[in-house]
Amino acid sequence: MKEFKGAHSLKDVQSFIDAHPLAFLYISRESCSVCQAVKPRVEEMLEDFPMIASLQISVDEVPEAAGEYTVFTAPALLMYVDGKEWFREVRFVVMDDLRGQFKRITEQYDGKGY
Repeated sequence: MKEFKGAHSLKDVQSFIDAHPLAFLYISRESCSVCQAVKPRVEEMLEDFPMIASLQISVDEVPEAAGEYTVFTAPALLMYVDGKEWFREVRFVVMDDLRGQFKRITEQYDGKGY
């Protein structure tokens, strides 16, 4: 399973987004049961999309992340393409829809920009 790397500051997150043309953020809370249930399913799904780099950030550890990324509930799944937010899913994630989003992005992305 492709486990998420962890971020410990907003600087870590911004550096990650800047360094990866296809960057996926998983924003969670430690006490969130939905976060804990969704995370392994998303990690497993991302194995099918090696072009997408992934990172997890806990708003318990980095509370300012909620404000920076306008997150009001967890989990929040944010996809960035070339540094721009492309889509987001929150709380109750439909896995087939998420897979479809990943598939569309990876099929259309040519590495020279979207």
